[in-house]
Amino acid sequence: MKKLLSVLILTILLGQPAILAAANAPTKTVFSNGLTLIHLYEQSSEVVAMNLFIKAGAFSEDENQAGIANFIQQLLYKGTDTRSAKQIALETESLGTSISGSCDEDYALVSATVFKNFFVPLSNVFFDCVLNPSFPQEEVEKEKANILAAFRTREDSIFTVSLDLLHEKMYSEHPYHKPVIGYKKTIQNITRNQIMAFYEEYYRSENMILVIVGNIDKKSIIKLLEGYFPALSEESFAMPALRAAPATPKRFDIQEVTNETKFKQAYLMYGYLVPSVASQDYPVLKVISTLLGGGMNSRLFVNLREQQGLAYELDSFYPSRLFTSTLCLYLGLSVFNLDQAQGSIMKEIDTLKTVPVPEEELNSVKTYLAGQYLLSRQTNQSIAFYLGFYELLQKGYEYDSQYLADLKAVSAKDITRVANAYLNNNNLTKIQLLPPLESYSGGTSD
Repeated sequence: MKKLLSVLILTILLGQPAILAAANAPTKTVFSNGLTLIHLYEQSSEVVAMNLFIKAGAFSEDENQAGIANFIQQLLYKGTDTRSAKQIALETESLGTSISGSCDEDYALVSATVFKNFFVPLSNVFFDCVLNPSFPQEEVEKEKANILAAFRTREDSIFTVSLDLLHEKMYSEHPYHKPVIGYKKTIQNITRNQIMAFYEEYYRSENMILVIVGNIDKKSIIKLLEGYFPALSEESFAMPALRAAPATPKRFDIQEVTNETKFKQAYLMYGYLVPSVASQDYPVLKVISTLLGGGMNSRLFVNLREQQGLAYELDSFYPSRLFTSTLCLYLGLSVFNLDQAQGSIMKEIDTLKTVPVPEEELNSVKTYLAGQYLLSRQTNQSIAFYLGFYELLQKGYEYDSQYLADLKAVSAKDITRVANAYLNNNNLTKIQLLPPLESYSGGTSD
Protein backbone atom coordinates (compact mmCIF):
# COMPACT_ATOMS: atom_id res chain seq x y z
CA MET A 1 0.00 0.00 0.00
CA LYS A 2 2.84 2.39 0.89
CA LYS A 3 4.53 1.73 -2.44
CA LEU A 4 1.28 2.31 -4.36
CA LEU A 5 0.72 5.58 -2.50
CA SER A 6 4.25 6.74 -3.27
CA VAL A 7 3.80 5.98 -6.97
CA LEU A 8 0.54 7.92 -7.03
CA ILE A 9 2.21 10.87 -5.32
CA LEU A 10 5.18 10.89 -7.67
CA THR A 11 2.85 10.71 -10.69
CA ILE A 12 1.38 14.00 -9.49
CA LEU A 13 4.87 15.36 -8.89
CA LEU A 14 6.08 14.54 -12.37
CA GLY A 15 3.10 16.34 -13.82
CA GLN A 16 3.60 19.54 -11.83
CA PRO A 17 6.39 22.14 -11.86
CA ALA A 18 6.62 22.11 -8.07
CA ILE A 19 8.32 19.33 -6.14
CA LEU A 20 7.69 17.75 -2.77
CA ALA A 21 8.37 20.22 0.01
CA ALA A 22 8.47 19.77 3.75
CA ALA A 23 6.14 21.84 5.94
CA ASN A 24 9.25 23.31 7.55
CA ALA A 25 12.27 23.91 5.36
CA PRO A 26 15.68 22.87 6.67
CA THR A 27 18.12 25.58 7.73
CA LYS A 28 21.90 25.73 7.66
CA THR A 29 24.18 27.44 10.18
CA VAL A 30 27.98 27.63 10.01
CA PHE A 31 29.45 28.50 13.41
CA SER A 32 32.61 30.44 14.18
CA ASN A 33 34.54 27.23 14.82
CA GLY A 34 33.59 25.86 11.39
CA LEU A 35 30.95 23.36 12.53
CA THR A 36 28.02 23.18 10.11
CA LEU A 37 24.55 22.51 11.51
CA ILE A 38 21.64 21.53 9.28
CA HIS A 39 18.36 21.41 11.15
CA LEU A 40 14.87 20.36 10.14
CA TYR A 41 12.14 20.88 12.72
CA GLU A 42 9.48 18.16 12.49
CA GLN A 43 6.95 18.92 15.21
CA SER A 44 4.76 15.93 14.41
CA SER A 45 7.55 13.40 14.95
CA GLU A 46 8.53 12.02 18.32
CA VAL A 47 11.75 10.57 16.90
CA VAL A 48 14.92 12.63 16.52
CA ALA A 49 17.63 11.59 14.07
CA MET A 50 21.21 12.81 14.37
CA ASN A 51 23.85 12.31 11.70
CA LEU A 52 27.37 13.65 11.94
CA PHE A 53 29.32 13.66 8.67
CA ILE A 54 33.10 13.98 8.86
CA LYS A 55 35.09 14.93 5.76
CA ALA A 56 37.47 12.04 6.29
CA GLY A 57 36.69 9.06 4.09
CA ALA A 58 38.96 6.65 2.28
CA PHE A 59 39.83 9.51 -0.07
CA SER A 60 41.72 11.23 2.78
CA GLU A 61 44.03 8.31 3.55
CA ASP A 62 47.66 7.84 2.61
CA GLU A 63 48.33 4.69 0.61
CA ASN A 64 50.25 3.03 3.44
CA GLN A 65 47.31 3.58 5.81
CA ALA A 66 44.48 2.40 3.57
CA GLY A 67 41.48 1.48 5.70
CA ILE A 68 42.33 3.73 8.64
CA ALA A 69 39.24 5.95 8.22
CA ASN A 70 36.96 2.92 8.39
CA PHE A 71 39.04 1.52 11.28
CA ILE A 72 38.42 4.68 13.32
CA GLN A 73 34.69 4.56 12.67
CA GLN A 74 34.55 1.13 14.28
CA LEU A 75 36.48 2.38 17.33
CA LEU A 76 34.73 5.66 18.17
CA TYR A 77 32.21 4.04 20.48
CA LYS A 78 34.66 1.54 22.01
CA GLY A 79 35.86 3.83 24.80
CA THR A 80 36.32 7.49 25.75
CA ASP A 81 38.23 9.36 28.44
CA THR A 82 35.34 8.77 30.87
CA ARG A 83 33.40 5.79 29.47
CA SER A 84 34.37 2.24 28.65
CA ALA A 85 33.00 0.36 25.66
CA LYS A 86 30.68 -1.52 28.01
CA GLN A 87 29.40 1.70 29.61
CA ILE A 88 28.70 3.23 26.21
CA ALA A 89 26.76 0.14 25.15
CA LEU A 90 24.75 0.05 28.40
CA GLU A 91 23.91 3.76 28.32
CA THR A 92 22.72 3.76 24.72
CA GLU A 93 20.80 0.53 25.25
CA SER A 94 19.00 2.07 28.24
CA LEU A 95 17.87 4.87 25.91
CA GLY A 96 16.50 2.38 23.41
CA THR A 97 19.04 3.15 20.73
CA SER A 98 22.64 2.67 19.62
CA ILE A 99 25.40 4.71 18.01
CA SER A 100 26.73 3.44 14.70
CA GLY A 101 29.71 4.41 12.60
CA SER A 102 30.34 3.89 8.89
CA CYS A 103 32.76 5.02 6.23
CA ASP A 104 32.62 5.76 2.51
CA GLU A 105 35.04 7.01 -0.12
CA ASP A 106 34.19 10.66 0.59
CA TYR A 107 33.16 10.75 4.25
CA ALA A 108 32.79 9.10 7.62
CA LEU A 109 29.41 9.05 9.38
CA VAL A 110 28.25 8.66 12.96
CA SER A 111 24.50 8.14 13.42
CA ALA A 112 21.86 7.69 16.09
CA THR A 113 18.08 7.88 16.36
CA VAL A 114 16.22 8.31 19.63
CA PHE A 115 12.87 9.25 21.19
CA LYS A 116 12.89 13.03 21.67
CA ASN A 117 12.69 12.81 25.49
CA PHE A 118 16.06 11.00 25.47
CA PHE A 119 17.79 13.32 23.02
CA VAL A 120 19.87 15.15 25.65
CA PRO A 121 21.26 12.03 27.40
CA LEU A 122 21.95 10.46 24.00
CA SER A 123 23.81 13.60 22.91
CA ASN A 124 26.03 13.35 26.00
CA VAL A 125 27.18 9.90 24.95
CA PHE A 126 27.21 10.68 21.22
CA PHE A 127 29.51 13.70 21.45
CA ASP A 128 31.69 12.07 24.09
CA CYS A 129 32.36 9.26 21.60
CA VAL A 130 33.03 11.65 18.72
CA LEU A 131 35.08 14.28 20.57
CA ASN A 132 36.86 12.28 23.29
CA PRO A 133 37.66 8.78 22.02
CA SER A 134 40.48 7.08 23.91
CA PHE A 135 41.18 4.28 21.41
CA PRO A 136 42.09 1.66 24.06
CA GLN A 137 44.84 -0.61 22.80
CA GLU A 138 42.84 -3.74 23.57
CA GLU A 139 39.91 -2.43 21.50
CA VAL A 140 42.28 -1.55 18.64
CA GLU A 141 43.50 -5.14 18.58
CA LYS A 142 39.97 -6.56 18.76
CA GLU A 143 38.78 -4.40 15.89
CA LYS A 144 41.86 -5.19 13.83
CA ALA A 145 41.03 -8.89 14.18
CA ASN A 146 37.42 -8.22 13.17
CA ILE A 147 38.48 -6.32 10.05
CA LEU A 148 40.98 -8.97 9.03
CA ALA A 149 38.25 -11.59 9.43
CA ALA A 150 36.00 -9.48 7.19
CA PHE A 151 38.52 -9.86 4.36
CA ARG A 152 37.76 -13.58 4.26
CA THR A 153 34.07 -12.82 3.76
CA ARG A 154 34.89 -10.35 0.98
CA GLU A 155 36.97 -12.98 -0.79
CA ASP A 156 33.88 -15.19 -0.97
CA SER A 157 31.82 -12.54 -2.78
CA ILE A 158 32.26 -12.58 -6.55
CA PHE A 159 30.70 -9.10 -6.77
CA THR A 160 33.19 -7.63 -4.27
CA VAL A 161 36.16 -9.33 -5.89
CA SER A 162 35.09 -7.96 -9.27
CA LEU A 163 34.40 -4.44 -7.97
CA ASP A 164 37.77 -4.23 -6.21
CA LEU A 165 39.52 -5.25 -9.43
CA LEU A 166 37.50 -2.69 -11.38
CA HIS A 167 38.44 0.16 -9.05
CA GLU A 168 42.12 -0.77 -8.97
CA LYS A 169 42.34 -0.86 -12.77
CA MET A 170 40.01 2.04 -13.48
CA TYR A 171 41.29 4.61 -10.99
CA SER A 172 44.99 3.75 -10.98
CA GLU A 173 46.64 6.28 -8.61
CA HIS A 174 43.43 8.18 -7.87
CA PRO A 175 42.40 7.66 -4.19
CA TYR A 176 39.17 5.93 -5.24
CA HIS A 177 41.17 2.90 -6.32
CA LYS A 178 41.41 1.71 -2.68
CA PRO A 179 38.67 -0.36 -1.04
CA VAL A 180 37.17 1.47 1.95
CA ILE A 181 38.12 -1.44 4.20
CA GLY A 182 41.76 -1.11 3.11
CA TYR A 183 44.15 -4.00 2.47
CA LYS A 184 45.23 -6.83 4.75
CA LYS A 185 48.80 -5.53 4.86
CA THR A 186 47.86 -1.95 5.72
CA ILE A 187 45.37 -3.00 8.40
CA GLN A 188 47.92 -5.33 10.00
CA ASN A 189 50.45 -2.49 10.18
CA ILE A 190 48.20 0.32 11.44
CA THR A 191 49.11 1.38 14.98
CA ARG A 192 47.21 3.18 17.73
CA ASN A 193 49.50 6.20 17.28
CA GLN A 194 48.59 6.39 13.58
CA ILE A 195 44.90 6.15 14.45
CA MET A 196 45.21 9.00 16.94
CA ALA A 197 47.16 11.13 14.46
CA PHE A 198 44.54 10.64 11.71
CA TYR A 199 41.77 11.42 14.17
CA GLU A 200 43.47 14.64 15.32
CA GLU A 201 43.99 15.76 11.72
CA TYR A 202 40.46 15.23 10.43
CA TYR A 203 38.00 15.05 13.33
CA ARG A 204 37.84 18.82 13.80
CA SER A 205 34.76 21.00 13.90
CA GLU A 206 35.47 22.60 10.50
CA ASN A 207 35.37 19.12 8.99
CA MET A 208 31.99 18.26 10.52
CA ILE A 209 28.43 18.56 9.26
CA LEU A 210 25.83 17.84 11.93
CA VAL A 211 22.28 17.12 10.76
CA ILE A 212 19.38 16.92 13.21
CA VAL A 213 15.82 16.13 12.11
CA GLY A 214 12.93 15.89 14.57
CA ASN A 215 10.90 17.65 17.22
CA ILE A 216 13.80 19.64 18.69
CA ASP A 217 13.99 23.37 18.11
CA LYS A 218 17.16 25.07 16.88
CA LYS A 219 17.73 27.18 19.99
CA SER A 220 17.74 24.09 22.19
CA ILE A 221 20.20 22.38 19.87
CA ILE A 222 22.60 25.33 19.86
CA LYS A 223 22.46 25.60 23.64
CA LEU A 224 23.27 21.89 23.85
CA LEU A 225 26.14 22.16 21.37
CA GLU A 226 27.73 24.98 23.37
CA GLY A 227 28.55 22.42 26.01
CA TYR A 228 30.47 20.25 23.56
CA PHE A 229 32.15 22.68 21.16
CA PRO A 230 34.28 25.66 22.26
CA ALA A 231 33.80 29.16 20.79
CA LEU A 232 30.44 28.31 19.31
CA SER A 233 28.76 31.38 17.86
CA GLU A 234 26.86 32.09 14.66
CA GLU A 235 29.64 33.93 12.89
CA SER A 236 31.11 33.41 9.46
CA PHE A 237 33.91 30.92 9.05
CA ALA A 238 36.43 30.69 6.22
CA MET A 239 36.29 27.05 5.21
CA PRO A 240 39.63 25.46 4.29
CA ALA A 241 40.18 24.58 0.67
CA LEU A 242 39.18 21.06 -0.28
CA ARG A 243 42.08 18.71 -0.86
CA ALA A 244 42.41 18.28 -4.60
CA ALA A 245 42.18 14.83 -6.12
CA PRO A 246 44.82 13.58 -8.52
CA ALA A 247 43.61 13.82 -12.09
CA THR A 248 41.82 10.74 -13.34
CA PRO A 249 44.09 9.04 -15.92
CA LYS A 250 43.17 9.63 -19.54
CA ARG A 251 42.16 6.54 -21.48
CA PHE A 252 42.81 5.93 -25.15
CA ASP A 253 41.47 2.39 -25.39
CA ILE A 254 39.42 -0.10 -23.45
CA GLN A 255 41.07 -1.58 -20.34
CA GLU A 256 40.44 -5.27 -19.68
CA VAL A 257 41.24 -7.69 -16.86
CA THR A 258 40.53 -11.41 -17.18
CA ASN A 259 41.14 -13.61 -14.14
CA GLU A 260 40.49 -17.23 -13.36
CA THR A 261 38.86 -17.52 -9.93
CA LYS A 262 37.56 -20.12 -7.48
CA PHE A 263 33.93 -19.26 -8.27
CA LYS A 264 31.80 -21.69 -10.26
CA GLN A 265 30.22 -19.04 -12.45
CA ALA A 266 31.59 -16.36 -14.75
CA TYR A 267 31.16 -12.67 -14.03
CA LEU A 268 31.24 -9.54 -16.18
CA MET A 269 31.59 -6.00 -14.89
CA TYR A 270 31.74 -2.89 -17.07
CA GLY A 271 32.80 0.41 -15.56
CA TYR A 272 32.64 3.73 -17.42
CA LEU A 273 34.37 6.79 -15.94
CA VAL A 274 31.68 9.46 -15.63
CA PRO A 275 31.32 12.87 -13.95
CA SER A 276 30.80 13.51 -10.27
CA VAL A 277 27.65 14.65 -8.50
CA ALA A 278 28.58 18.25 -9.32
CA SER A 279 27.98 17.77 -13.05
CA GLN A 280 24.83 19.01 -14.79
CA ASP A 281 24.72 15.51 -16.27
CA TYR A 282 24.26 13.89 -12.85
CA PRO A 283 20.48 13.28 -13.18
CA VAL A 284 20.94 12.19 -16.80
CA LEU A 285 23.43 9.53 -15.74
CA LYS A 286 21.03 8.35 -13.03
CA VAL A 287 18.43 7.82 -15.75
CA ILE A 288 20.90 6.08 -18.07
CA SER A 289 22.03 3.69 -15.35
CA THR A 290 18.43 2.73 -14.56
CA LEU A 291 17.46 2.54 -18.22
CA LEU A 292 20.26 0.09 -18.96
CA GLY A 293 20.31 -2.18 -15.93
CA GLY A 294 18.29 -0.87 -12.99
CA GLY A 295 15.28 -3.05 -12.25
CA MET A 296 13.35 -5.79 -14.00
CA ASN A 297 12.13 -3.48 -16.76
CA SER A 298 15.59 -2.29 -17.76
CA ARG A 299 16.85 -2.98 -21.26
CA LEU A 300 19.67 -5.30 -20.30
CA PHE A 301 17.52 -7.25 -17.83
CA VAL A 302 14.77 -7.80 -20.40
CA ASN A 303 17.17 -8.60 -23.24
CA LEU A 304 19.88 -10.67 -21.55
CA ARG A 305 17.96 -12.34 -18.76
CA GLU A 306 14.33 -12.59 -19.82
CA GLN A 307 14.60 -12.98 -23.59
CA GLN A 308 17.96 -14.69 -24.07
CA GLY A 309 18.43 -16.32 -20.66
CA LEU A 310 22.09 -15.32 -20.56
CA ALA A 311 22.42 -14.05 -16.99
CA TYR A 312 21.71 -15.31 -13.47
CA GLU A 313 21.85 -11.80 -12.03
CA LEU A 314 22.15 -8.37 -13.61
CA ASP A 315 22.20 -4.82 -12.30
CA SER A 316 23.72 -1.37 -12.66
CA PHE A 317 24.63 1.55 -10.42
CA TYR A 318 26.03 5.07 -10.56
CA PRO A 319 27.26 6.17 -7.12
CA SER A 320 27.13 9.84 -6.14
CA ARG A 321 30.78 10.86 -5.69
CA LEU A 322 32.59 14.08 -4.88
CA PHE A 323 35.04 13.37 -7.70
CA THR A 324 34.97 11.30 -10.89
CA SER A 325 32.48 8.46 -10.50
CA THR A 326 31.69 5.29 -12.42
CA LEU A 327 28.65 3.95 -14.20
CA CYS A 328 28.84 0.23 -13.55
CA LEU A 329 27.01 -2.67 -15.23
CA TYR A 330 27.47 -6.22 -13.96
CA LEU A 331 26.09 -9.69 -14.52
CA GLY A 332 26.69 -13.24 -13.36
CA LEU A 333 26.44 -15.86 -16.06
CA SER A 334 27.66 -19.16 -17.47
CA VAL A 335 31.13 -19.06 -18.99
CA PHE A 336 29.60 -20.39 -22.21
CA ASN A 337 27.43 -17.26 -22.55
CA LEU A 338 30.22 -14.70 -22.25
CA ASP A 339 30.66 -13.81 -25.91
CA GLN A 340 26.94 -13.57 -26.64
CA ALA A 341 26.31 -11.50 -23.51
CA GLN A 342 29.10 -9.04 -24.30
CA GLY A 343 27.79 -8.59 -27.81
CA SER A 344 24.30 -7.89 -26.49
CA ILE A 345 25.59 -5.36 -23.95
CA MET A 346 27.46 -3.38 -26.59
CA LYS A 347 24.45 -3.52 -28.90
CA GLU A 348 22.22 -2.00 -26.21
CA ILE A 349 24.76 0.74 -25.53
CA ASP A 350 25.06 1.53 -29.24
CA THR A 351 21.27 1.72 -29.48
CA LEU A 352 21.18 4.13 -26.56
CA LYS A 353 23.69 6.35 -28.37
CA THR A 354 21.89 6.36 -31.72
CA VAL A 355 18.16 5.87 -31.15
CA PRO A 356 16.18 8.37 -29.02
CA VAL A 357 14.53 6.81 -25.99
CA PRO A 358 10.74 6.60 -26.49
CA GLU A 359 8.79 9.00 -24.30
CA GLU A 360 6.79 6.25 -22.60
CA GLU A 361 9.93 4.35 -21.63
CA LEU A 362 11.67 7.51 -20.42
CA ASN A 363 8.69 8.48 -18.25
CA SER A 364 8.59 4.96 -16.83
CA VAL A 365 12.25 5.22 -15.76
CA LYS A 366 11.69 8.65 -14.23
CA THR A 367 8.69 7.31 -12.33
CA TYR A 368 10.76 4.41 -11.00
CA LEU A 369 13.58 6.71 -9.87
CA ALA A 370 11.20 9.20 -8.28
CA GLY A 371 9.48 6.36 -6.46
CA GLN A 372 12.81 5.14 -5.12
CA TYR A 373 13.55 8.69 -4.02
CA LEU A 374 10.29 8.94 -2.07
CA LEU A 375 10.58 5.52 -0.50
CA SER A 376 14.15 6.18 0.61
CA ARG A 377 13.05 9.24 2.61
CA GLN A 378 10.33 7.75 4.79
CA THR A 379 12.10 8.28 8.13
CA ASN A 380 13.79 11.15 9.93
CA GLN A 381 17.04 9.21 9.82
CA SER A 382 16.96 8.86 6.03
CA ILE A 383 16.00 12.52 5.59
CA ALA A 384 18.88 13.55 7.86
CA PHE A 385 21.26 11.40 5.84
CA TYR A 386 20.43 12.91 2.46
CA LEU A 387 20.49 16.50 3.73
CA GLY A 388 24.02 15.97 5.05
CA PHE A 389 25.08 13.81 2.14
CA TYR A 390 24.43 16.45 -0.52
CA GLU A 391 25.92 19.17 1.67
CA LEU A 392 29.12 17.18 2.09
CA LEU A 393 29.32 16.49 -1.64
CA GLN A 394 29.15 20.28 -2.16
CA LYS A 395 25.87 20.01 -4.02
CA GLY A 396 24.21 21.77 -1.10
CA TYR A 397 21.65 20.37 1.34
CA GLU A 398 18.94 22.09 -0.73
CA TYR A 399 19.58 19.68 -3.59
CA ASP A 400 17.62 16.98 -1.84
CA SER A 401 14.47 18.97 -2.65
CA GLN A 402 15.71 19.85 -6.16
CA TYR A 403 16.52 16.35 -7.39
CA LEU A 404 13.00 15.49 -8.60
CA ALA A 405 12.82 18.66 -10.69
CA ASP A 406 16.18 17.85 -12.30
CA LEU A 407 15.01 14.31 -12.92
CA LYS A 408 11.82 15.54 -14.57
CA ALA A 409 13.85 17.79 -16.90
CA VAL A 410 15.92 14.92 -18.40
CA SER A 411 15.10 14.53 -22.08
CA ALA A 412 15.76 11.91 -24.74
CA LYS A 413 18.24 14.32 -26.33
CA ASP A 414 20.11 14.57 -23.01
CA ILE A 415 20.41 10.80 -22.86
CA THR A 416 21.75 10.55 -26.40
CA ARG A 417 24.26 13.34 -25.76
CA VAL A 418 25.55 11.97 -22.44
CA ALA A 419 25.70 8.37 -23.70
CA ASN A 420 27.86 9.47 -26.63
CA ALA A 421 30.07 11.57 -24.37
CA TYR A 422 30.90 8.88 -21.81
CA LEU A 423 29.89 5.36 -22.86
CA ASN A 424 32.91 4.81 -25.10
CA ASN A 425 35.82 2.36 -25.15
CA ASN A 426 38.33 5.05 -24.15
CA ASN A 427 36.28 5.44 -20.96
CA LEU A 428 35.67 1.74 -20.30
CA THR A 429 37.26 -0.75 -17.92
CA LYS A 430 36.02 -4.33 -18.22
CA ILE A 431 36.47 -7.09 -15.65
CA GLN A 432 35.93 -10.72 -16.67
CA LEU A 433 36.08 -13.44 -14.03
CA LEU A 434 36.20 -17.06 -15.15
CA PRO A 435 35.63 -20.27 -13.19
CA PRO A 436 38.53 -22.76 -12.92
CA LEU A 437 39.33 -24.03 -16.40
CA GLU A 438 38.90 -27.67 -15.46
CA SER A 439 35.31 -27.00 -14.36
CA TYR A 440 34.16 -26.40 -17.92
CA SER A 441 36.91 -27.72 -20.22
CA GLY A 442 36.61 -31.37 -19.32
CA GLY A 443 40.28 -31.49 -18.43
CA THR A 444 42.92 -29.57 -16.51
CA SER A 445 44.62 -26.28 -17.11
CA ASP A 446 47.89 -28.04 -18.03
